[in-house]
Amino acid sequence: MVELHTLDLNAKNCLLPTSWKIYFTCPAKIILLILQLPHVLVNCVESFTARLIFEHILYKLQDLDEDDDQNAPPKCENMTDFLRLLKHSLSAKELTKETFYIVLDKAEQLRDIEANLLPAFLRLQELTQLNICIILLSQIVWEKFQVGTGFYEPFVVHFPDYAKAELLQIMTRDSPSSYPVEFFKAYCQLLMSVFYSVCRDLNELRHLALLHFPKYCEPITSGEAQLTDSRKLWRNIEPHLKRALHTVYLREVSSTQWENILGQETQTGNENLGALGISVRSHMELPFYAKYLLLSAYLASYNPAHTDRRFFTKQGRRGLSNRAKAAAKKKKSNTQLT
Repeated sequence: MVELHTLDLNAKNCLLPTSWKIYFTCPAKIILLILQLPHVLVNCVESFTARLIFEHILYKLQDLDEDDDQNAPPKCENMTDFLRLLKHSLSAKELTKETFYIVLDKAEQLRDIEANLLPAFLRLQELTQLNICIILLSQIVWEKFQVGTGFYEPFVVHFPDYAKAELLQIMTRDSPSSYPVEFFKAYCQLLMSVFYSVCRDLNELRHLALLHFPKYCEPITSGEAQLTDSRKLWRNIEPHLKRALHTVYLREVSSTQWENILGQETQTGNENLGALGISVRSHMELPFYAKYLLLSAYLASYNPAHTDRRFFTKQGRRGLSNRAKAAAKKKKSNTQLT
């Protein structure tokens, strides 16, 4: 709430100039619903080129539907055309005297588009001579954006991770209408006691809670237990939660496939997923740099243990012969001369 109060103070008076660039490390939708101010939200994953970003902003300003082919699309190929069309659109909307917000969600994608795109957005108020505030939403630190000089430093607002009580409070809002809220809250507490040590991502925890809740309620729907029989409900869900604990974040099967698996297990009593004809570990893609790390660790495992000091310390040249030392010294002197 402290961070949201800071935002509210910055944008309380929409007629006064606002800090023209703000950098957030938090979810996007939570902030925008608080301040009912003129803004455009751009997802930089969906709009993955400069032209798509420009045209998306202009579409929203002109209240056009991007999927409607009858609307004449505002063609915009470069930043110069975008600045001209943006000033024209804001003037037509009579928004030149108040702060207009352009929110770039997944802003880390801007680093992979054009080299001058992010610096231009950071200087957009200066280039347009209008009261425009750029908000960058990202889950990485600002230092990873600074790839060169000429960057304006934004006003950074960091949102810390949710505490356990806050996660529980948010997850409780997903309670189905057919069950009491306190019952679903007790289920979420049970789920977090299993997964909290390995997963603290809100989206993943909410996904797991909704995915396993029907299985948790099976004894109730079959008439074998009541809402207050927590011990019997726990015994029913415990093996499924322990199995899901090994596949957190992987999403090896979809929610529908997982429900089908649980349904077939209930009918056949078979706990082996492979017997159901579903190979959940047939393919798992590793991150790009994790592949290099895995390969380097494999290759390094063939090096003798006594060579680690030679390879990974600055004093590794002690074991070189006199001829090798002379060659290395000559190479170093040649490098310094050039």
